[in-house]
Amino acid sequence: LREDDTQNRMKESILLFDEICNSPWFKDTTFMLFLNKTDLFREKIPRVPLTVCFPDYSGENNYEQGTSFIKQQFLDTRNFNQKIYHHYTCAISTENVKFVFGAVKDTLLDGTLDTFLL
Repeated sequence: LREDDTQNRMKESILLFDEICNSPWFKDTTFMLFLNKTDLFREKIPRVPLTVCFPDYSGENNYEQGTSFIKQQFLDTRNFNQKIYHHYTCAISTENVKFVFGAVKDTLLDGTLDTFLL
């Protein structure tokens, strides 16, 4: 996917996620969705309505409702019944990155144990 400055990056990301999730090659794959730059989103959402990107958005312009709506846009793309774990991340926050990668490690370990019925 080549970056195109004329396209909305959020919509491009959702389309790419849709293509990958709904590929027959990945129909039984567990996905991890990282919604990054939460710090920038938290700053921007009070100033720029989410309807700029999503005209059908009817929630409030706040962090909680906005992130929930965006997460759901990604989850609604799947046609198969894959597990999708999501994490809100701020890559410049060391504590957040440690927490998220700890959660990812636990998720991967649980999945591996389930696979081998341990």
